[in-house]
Amino acid sequence: MQSLEGHVPKRSIRNDDQFRTRYVSQIGRALPLVDLEGTRQQLLHYGWVKDARVSRRFPDTLVVDIVERQPAAVWQHNQRLTLIDPEGVVLEQIDLAAMPNLPLVIGAAANQHASELNRLLAAAPELKQMMAGATWVGDRRWDLRFHSGEILALPEGPDRSAQALARFAAMDRKSQLLGRGFVRFDMRIPGKLIVRVSREPGSIVPAEGDAAAPPPAATVAPPNSQPPANGPVSPAPQGGTAPTSETI
Repeated sequence: MQSLEGHVPKRSIRNDDQFRTRYVSQIGRALPLVDLEGTRQQLLHYGWVKDARVSRRFPDTLVVDIVERQPAAVWQHNQRLTLIDPEGVVLEQIDLAAMPNLPLVIGAAANQHASELNRLLAAAPELKQMMAGATWVGDRRWDLRFHSGEILALPEGPDRSAQALARFAAMDRKSQLLGRGFVRFDMRIPGKLIVRVSREPGSIVPAEGDAAAPPPAATVAPPNSQPPANGPVSPAPQGGTAPTSETI
């Protein structure tokens, strides 16, 4: 066999030494002796390779076509950063200095729930662009973190979490909850939105008379107490302290 022909879109996997070794390892063989399926299976061992097709083109060419997976997020676990695709398949480990501009998912097995996260965000696509990352908590639910710094604690279950996220998006459209000095929104209690404000000195607490104040359905949990059943948001006074989020 005299030559090898291939099509590798997007990312240049051919720069990977191990990949290249397997890619061109068949060049020295007579074309009829090349193990097409064996070569294909070797290529599929690489995380970046979603599918591969290996064929002969007589008299002297081995044709390799590769479909690559597309990175969708960065998974952080055990102090390691890895690229994953929309289904959570691990593509490769990356360095912090080379971290791409992709959402960050954090937690054990968070990559295995990446497709669930994508379906969840479909319930509120306008929030997807605002999301900086997501943490898979207790192997049962998501905390979303926004570029403006807030955390949204969602309930367990795909249906409940999607409904809660859609409701939050509607409230944000109406009352502009994000980017106004709040720290955490908790929607784990059905039908309620618990809002927590910062205890940091000099932080801005939205005024009660603000035209964009949170909707009446929201509740601020006072320190060391259960959330009230009903009532409007009662922002902490300037210079006062507000509760931090409880540990889950």
